[in-house]
Amino acid sequence: MGGGGRPCRRAGPLAAVYRAAARLSSLAVWRDADTTAFLGTGRTGLDWAFGEGTEPTRWARSGDRPLLTVSLRGDRPFPDDAWWSWVVALADELGLELTTVVQVRRDQDYALEAAARLGATAVTWPGDSDHAEQEERLRDVYGRSLVTVSDRLHVLVTAATEGAIPLAWVPSAGGKSRRHFDAVDLTFVGRGEGTPSDRLPALTREDVLNFGEQLRERMSWARHEVAGLRSEVGPPTVVRGRGGGA
Repeated sequence: MGGGGRPCRRAGPLAAVYRAAARLSSLAVWRDADTTAFLGTGRTGLDWAFGEGTEPTRWARSGDRPLLTVSLRGDRPFPDDAWWSWVVALADELGLELTTVVQVRRDQDYALEAAARLGATAVTWPGDSDHAEQEERLRDVYGRSLVTVSDRLHVLVTAATEGAIPLAWVPSAGGKSRRHFDAVDLTFVGRGEGTPSDRLPALTREDVLNFGEQLRERMSWARHEVAGLRSEVGPPTVVRGRGGGA
């Protein structure tokens, strides 16, 4: 679940190494426009995770998606009361059931705390499950979610590939999700990222359905783009055993 990109813009002296390696490479593709501009070489592409998941023509309809899913990074401040009120109001407006999920093991405590606060169901990570089993479990949840709200990039990407409208509208989020989804021209995803809770706008059902139409169109395009990039790069090298996610 998720990708393994390097944060080049926070690499300090290593940024020069990345820049030199990119200039010597036959193909250098960065996951967002800010990184491309920072390194001054290569081109902007997409996170390969956008090419995974269910083909958009097979997504469940909005009316068959009863969930609003929340997933929070356990290494950031827990949201304030105003944010939780915003989440509950959104679920009420859309007539959705709240649930929380764990896509990275270290987020489990926050998922349980959020579920207790919301009176929601928590989809945790059983101790005997591996990454593939947890991904299958969560893709099922995202496939039944109309909206997924998170400050973790690859929660939002995975949810988007299953047709759940991704919102990075969490005060502690730092702009990473916005940059990656802007590359797919889904600008609404990061519009409220890092915004104080009391300044987050209320969303109507019409807003959300409009987001859903954009999502279907742009994710179809993204799958095509990632397939093209994979064909340029050639067969991938698979590295197993890494935990965590972005």
